[in-house]
Amino acid sequence: MGTTKPFSKKLHEENDELAKKKMIEVLESWGYSAIRNPKRYEIDVLADGDNTNSKVVDLGIKFGVETEIKHPWKGENFPFEDLNIPSRKFKLLSGNAYFGVFNSDLTKLAMVHSDYVALSPQKEVSNRLVKEGETFFKVPLENVSFYSV
Repeated sequence: MGTTKPFSKKLHEENDELAKKKMIEVLESWGYSAIRNPKRYEIDVLADGDNTNSKVVDLGIKFGVETEIKHPWKGENFPFEDLNIPSRKFKLLSGNAYFGVFNSDLTKLAMVHSDYVALSPQKEVSNRLVKEGETFFKVPLENVSFYSV
């Protein structure tokens, strides 16, 4: 799997709770019940949507969402040729899971199901935190849904 980004308490404190809170807000606006996962080292948000009411966005009955904020994504348009999901998140690829990536001001959301992530090629990508060695799933944008939130 190569090099991974070292854990940063500062980045975690600046982004984790903000992304989870926004994801719960979005899912609830779409007709789901959603909570922070009480298990700290597992997927971020757990959601449940019974079949009795219609959904704005149909993501299934029970699922999880791993959230992040992509700070280089500013404004409306996604500026990258594919969606990078860190390979270190491979443990979240089983089951009914989504990856939800917000832009820097939390007004746009990219969502992709873990099945599409698992089928995507992995490639080493240099970034501002890890200059070499960190690998990512390179998810083609045709497998990603984008929403204004």
